[in-house]
Amino acid sequence: MSAFGPSWTAEDAAADWMRRHGFPDATVMNGGVDTGVHVIASRAVAQVRTSFTPVGAEDLVRLVRDSRGMPGCHRILFSLSGYSEAARAYAEEHGVALLIVGRNGSVVPANAWGENLSGSRFGGGPLAMRPQAPAALAAPMAPARGSGWKHPVTWYAIGGFSLAVAIAGASNISKGEDVAATIGVMLFFVILAWVSFRYARGLERRRR
Repeated sequence: MSAFGPSWTAEDAAADWMRRHGFPDATVMNGGVDTGVHVIASRAVAQVRTSFTPVGAEDLVRLVRDSRGMPGCHRILFSLSGYSEAARAYAEEHGVALLIVGRNGSVVPANAWGENLSGSRFGGGPLAMRPQAPAALAAPMAPARGSGWKHPVTWYAIGGFSLAVAIAGASNISKGEDVAATIGVMLFFVILAWVSFRYARGLERRRR
């Protein structure tokens, strides 16, 4: 599909790629707020950059920062224009998979982390052989079928926790503590709560 077609977006291409490579619940986050996370799944978070210049390290820093409430998840960055050397170095150090989205919607890996994710279509195999990440970013084993990740209660709990974090952030704002950073984190957790509750409702409908 052409990148210039009315129904094509880079976020849609990223989410579709993730669903075909081990993350079937990948969902585009659409709330009108541009955070460091644009696509979310139970085992991965992704950012999508559509600028005409190579992505710099600051975008990867933002992805890692805004996804710190989801330890153990794969972090992925999709770009339409490649990556700077600083971005590649940061990605290697922090275990971020770099991928490049073509104007026709194709996706190709841009580093070893991206190559390992690209080799998996069902969440197993190459994902288990990805390069060694720092301990804090190491990915957990894929949950087995019928695990808690497929139960609505799990996602309602994640949503509730996210709302609690957002409320705590509002409390920090009232105290005047690092207002700009707190607002960014608060917005991320509000959106995460919304996505979690929506996904939980979808699971409930499927179980009926």
